[in-house]
Amino acid sequence: MTPKREKALTALLNAPTIKAAAMTAGIDEKTMRGYLKDEEFRLKYNNLLDERFQDAARQSQNAMQTALDTLLEICADDGAGSMCRISACKEILSTALKLHEQCEILKRLSELENQLKEANV
Repeated sequence: MTPKREKALTALLNAPTIKAAAMTAGIDEKTMRGYLKDEEFRLKYNNLLDERFQDAARQSQNAMQTALDTLLEICADDGAGSMCRISACKEILSTALKLHEQCEILKRLSELENQLKEANV
């Protein structure tokens, strides 16, 4: 990949819009859109985006326990306002339900995949 395309790639990852990325990279917006149509460029861009999302997901996972601990403290704090405590409790229950549902879906999906493998489909 050329240095010009590398610069465009970096700009795309950091700018809020394609137009802003093109300006940052010192190229025309039409050129930037042309780069995005190029399979090699688009593949590298998508891989870099995936890495960023994975990093963000890891950071979120690392922060989950702190967030839960904070909500639990609020729930147990008799000095906190009742609305704060109710809100914290609702958030814990809502999140727990969503996690349970997602785990069940993943479990069922895994079971279906195994059934398909066994059936050689």
